[in-house]
Amino acid sequence: MVSLGSSEVVDHLRRVLERIDANQLLSHMEVFKEKLDQYHRHALLFCTGNPDNFHLFVAVDHLARRMVGVSIVNPFEKNLPIYSLQLTVPIDDVYEKLFSVQSNYHKCGIVRLPFNFKMISGLGDEDFLAKEIFKEKVYGERKLSFAELINDSIYKQLVSLNNSSIDLMTIRLLDEGILCLLRAPNEVERSRVPLLAEIAQILKSRYRFACEAKFKSITSTSPILTSVCIEYDKFFSGFDVQTFCHEFSRKLMQAYECVVRNI
Repeated sequence: MVSLGSSEVVDHLRRVLERIDANQLLSHMEVFKEKLDQYHRHALLFCTGNPDNFHLFVAVDHLARRMVGVSIVNPFEKNLPIYSLQLTVPIDDVYEKLFSVQSNYHKCGIVRLPFNFKMISGLGDEDFLAKEIFKEKVYGERKLSFAELINDSIYKQLVSLNNSSIDLMTIRLLDEGILCLLRAPNEVERSRVPLLAEIAQILKSRYRFACEAKFKSITSTSPILTSVCIEYDKFFSGFDVQTFCHEFSRKLMQAYECVVRNI
């Protein structure tokens, strides 16, 4: 058995692994055996989650080897199902224990390996999980192996950041990086929001962030002025996301007030 990531999360994942009937799940994939090209490169994948939070997934390969983990995004966004299955794995109670929210999303399907989503903690049979991670390293990828960079402290920071609001920023964690969405404050007149957006773009250009990401579904009563994506490498190197959000918001409003005074 191989475990990666937060030890606290792995303890919960053990409960999931213990209740998985791998052979029963595999029987649903075997129905499509003749239809799948390179059957051995496929897996049955089930996930449960919430659009505003992380996802909990279960995977079984063609040899009934198991893997469970927590992903940043919905795994089916990165691995589209070849066949969708009307199948549920009873793990909602573990999800609620992990994130203190109820899951409102369930999906099961057959996907082609390798997995293309980032995992932040995981547990699995060694000849499945370790093998997939080895393949990633051969190609210089950081998907499942991303969990190797996570410990209890970092995990708690990521959970705290995800879906949080810091000053004028709303934070969303994506596979590409930490996305900071800049909102217009309510006290700014709507007619002057375009001006604020222009200032935000100028200010943004002074920071050097290499990654790009977009987040389509967000509920906000305030206009989104711009977005900044912070690379995980920066975060792991000690970049303080909260300090950045406060600093960016303060500089933006100072520049805006200066311009407005001189109009």
